[in-house]
Amino acid sequence: PLESLSAPSVPDPRSAPFDTLSPNCHVAPGCSVRMDKHVLVPVDGSDSSWEAFDYALEEHREDRLTVLHVIDPMQGDYEPDKAETGAIQRSEKVESEARERLDAAGIDDAMTVVREGRPADEIVAAADADEIDQVVMGSRGLSGVKRLLLGSVAETVVRRAEVPVNIVR
Repeated sequence: PLESLSAPSVPDPRSAPFDTLSPNCHVAPGCSVRMDKHVLVPVDGSDSSWEAFDYALEEHREDRLTVLHVIDPMQGDYEPDKAETGAIQRSEKVESEARERLDAAGIDDAMTVVREGRPADEIVAAADADEIDQVVMGSRGLSGVKRLLLGSVAETVVRRAEVPVNIVR
């Protein structure tokens, strides 16, 4: 005679304690899964980048924020010593303003990072290397390059980043 086969017993999740339902829980008490997102906010000192920065402070207040400024060696004076000095001064000014805005918003655990290179490349590299969940950036930077909808850096980041990119206009 055929024996009856039965499926293994699976507990009803509605009867299990909330914090033991799933290793992927997001709001359960005692859950060890990271609940916040890690948001990268590139700033270059332009009005557009500060608008994106302010948006990130409002919308991602509970998330981990990393503020990134990229020193572009292709931007600035043609004399290397003057270009480097000017780039460092601009970078210090941007970082100082970012800190002031973070302090004013009551956010003291955000990280600020300065990298050197082509901005789009460095933003994408930072997003990959630093386990970023989302990028929030302005639509146009200081380059003055006029594009139909987006600045060239924003467009490149949108195309190449493996994480969602939120463009603030």
